[in-house]
Amino acid sequence: MNDTHNIIINLGVIVIIVLIFLIFIQIRKGNKIKRDNMELSLRRQFMDLQLVLSQNEDLANLYQRGLLGFTGLSDTEQTRFFIVAAYAFTHWSEVKRMADGGLISQDYLDETRKQLKDFVQYPGVQAFWEYRKHWYPQETQDLIKELINESPEKVTPIYPESSV
Repeated sequence: MNDTHNIIINLGVIVIIVLIFLIFIQIRKGNKIKRDNMELSLRRQFMDLQLVLSQNEDLANLYQRGLLGFTGLSDTEQTRFFIVAAYAFTHWSEVKRMADGGLISQDYLDETRKQLKDFVQYPGVQAFWEYRKHWYPQETQDLIKELINESPEKVTPIYPESSV
């Protein structure tokens, strides 16, 4: 009788361990799905901005000129460039916040950091940043400052030079 009791207890312990392991696997799977969905949502937000620029030649031209600085931009054009830049920085600030909360993968954070590094090297973006950096959390301000300080003296173009 004692041996049967010990076998039942051992089997119960094994079942509990297996259940805990299965629960752990399900939680990890759920967290991965949650991270993937968050990254997809953030990616779509940024792609929406890219789509707007790609579908509007005037705005794309303004964006290109704004990257280089504000000289030659009208008040309205400066406003439009500021809106585009603010959208981009808000997106990257949100990515940073989500990463700090463990809601997105390090790979996605690294990918967006490379985009941000390319973006902040432009004089027009740096000028925007000086005007509006106070809109963003200190952690984002610190990151942007670091990336601007790492920028090359000569801009490495995001887009190839026009062949026309």
